[in-house]
Amino acid sequence: MQAYFPVSNTENPTIADLEAGWQRVVAELRAYSLEQNRNILFTELGYNQSYTAAAQPWDYGIDDEGAQAIQQLCWISALDAIAREPYIVGSLLWKWFPHPRPIGRNFQLATPPIMRIIADAWQGAVPAMEFNQEAFDQWRQQRSARRRRQPE
Repeated sequence: MQAYFPVSNTENPTIADLEAGWQRVVAELRAYSLEQNRNILFTELGYNQSYTAAAQPWDYGIDDEGAQAIQQLCWISALDAIAREPYIVGSLLWKWFPHPRPIGRNFQLATPPIMRIIADAWQGAVPAMEFNQEAFDQWRQQRSARRRRQPE
């Protein structure tokens, strides 16, 4: 299932607010998992750089850099909730772009702070990632050319 659960309507949520929200969500998911006799896998989990990420995690709107702190707290609380719940067996993270475009416009994962959060949660190393602007520009040009050639 997709994991865009609102976990706090508080205007500047603390980690405690987010953890309490995840505790409520996890309790419901655990009950559902037991009722269905199935574990849960999140097919999408993501947080945008938004002041409303905890209340509307599905929203594509991007706010200024001040919203990065909320995005980071959302990731920390979500990954911790998943790690603590045995009926949630994992999550696919939204959205990680392949080379040459590792950083998208929204729901950015491939940023140093988010990569550190993921590495800490999964007890791994922060991947070394370089952004090749020339390869990215070439990819965009090729993509634009393909779009222009496609009939409508």
